[in-house]
Amino acid sequence: MKAFGYTVSDADAKQPQQFRELTLLLSLQEMELVVECLQHAKAHFERGAPKAGEAHVHLRDWWKGWSSAEPDLVIVFEHA
Repeated sequence: MKAFGYTVSDADAKQPQQFRELTLLLSLQEMELVVECLQHAKAHFERGAPKAGEAHVHLRDWWKGWSSAEPDLVIVFEHA
């Protein structure tokens, strides 16, 4: 498992930074949302080996209530 991301001040960076630790501050409803998004990504990846451009799922594309004020969560499939 690897975690990558951008700081708010560096959101336009070309490459995300690799994090050693990632902290999510979530309400119970937000935890449920993240769990559902992860389950969606798992089902997406289980349908077959993803090709280029299909190997990731964005929270912003999946969650109808997402707004640009929220951070995006990107789940990237990594072949074992």
